[in-house]
Amino acid sequence: LIKQSDRMLEKIKNVLQIFKESQNEVVLLWRPHPLVKATIKSMRPALWTEYKLIEEKYRNEGWGIFDESSDMNRALAISNAYYGDNSSLVRLFLNTGRLVMIQNVEIMNDTLTERLDIVGN
Repeated sequence: LIKQSDRMLEKIKNVLQIFKESQNEVVLLWRPHPLVKATIKSMRPALWTEYKLIEEKYRNEGWGIFDESSDMNRALAISNAYYGDNSSLVRLFLNTGRLVMIQNVEIMNDTLTERLDIVGN
């Protein structure tokens, strides 16, 4: 988000749209990194308004789960797969044998499977 700010915001919107369109098949649990808000506010304050609007829209539409709890184990326990940036959750998901998909900000296509880089064990 810091390196490719505007592109990453477009990626977030694009990914949310794909999951929204697929909500009859999958449920998205969006769990932003706990430091993302503070990081955007301090390092890219111009992006804060747009990021906040994206997050508020997702929460208000109610078609997915927004998790800003401090307990990442809950997300691990209730999820069947991981999609997102490389993070501490990736190794935990891989250790459970579940699918991990690392997003690529450069890929913005019309179908979910074309957007995903799949990482195996």
